[in-house]
Amino acid sequence: MSQQRLLDPAEELLREVNFNDIVTMPTLLQQRASLTPLEKAQVGLTVIAIQPKVVIETGVWRGRTTRFLSELMLLNQIPGTIYGFDFPDVIDELYEIDPFFQTTSNVKFVKGSLPGSLGGWLTENPTLMIDFALVDATHSYYAVYEELVRIAPRLCDDGYIFCHDYDLDEKSHIGVAAAIDDFCKKYDFVAMPLHSRPPAPKVDRSLQSALLRRSLKVNWGEKLIHWRADARERYPQMMSFVRKLRGMK
Repeated sequence: MSQQRLLDPAEELLREVNFNDIVTMPTLLQQRASLTPLEKAQVGLTVIAIQPKVVIETGVWRGRTTRFLSELMLLNQIPGTIYGFDFPDVIDELYEIDPFFQTTSNVKFVKGSLPGSLGGWLTENPTLMIDFALVDATHSYYAVYEELVRIAPRLCDDGYIFCHDYDLDEKSHIGVAAAIDDFCKKYDFVAMPLHSRPPAPKVDRSLQSALLRRSLKVNWGEKLIHWRADARERYPQMMSFVRKLRGMK
């Protein structure tokens, strides 16, 4: 007679979960110089996780990423608004080439030259906090750094910034990488590079980006508790001796 294995309590809760039960992804429309499908998927998972109310995108160009964000939030019933920043002629042309933006309810475009247009919009909306920002406009040190320093003070404590083209594979991206690194050091942000191997010819599926977030703060009292616990684990004999000395007082 075979002995029946007792299930661990955690195993009794085991259930099958389909990806589609967690997130509904829209079609990943792709265009040269836009985020790759893999990058859009990464952005989508982040947005689903944080359920943003305010999303900003610097540099919309043909609107592929903007439309993806809009459809993603609508499909997953996230009642947020996307604010897209670009030159007036770019936005005017976008309305003409993609009728989607004439009817969608969760996208608002801000015309102007970055980073000034972003700074002006923030001044006009002093109470709005940013949950998620996507930085992908002019690929220069000045442009990226100035956009980031304007976003940082208004980014929610648990907000994220997704920076495209964080790599050294192309000379035009070196300024982007340098600006992100300098920004993170000065404003105490952590950058998680999202890099994959270069894609095969004619296959646009790489990840060359970075996800930025504020460092988590742990106060000294909380740290002290865990430092002591760590010392007991690492140096049991020394800690035993310390306890004996205390007992002798």
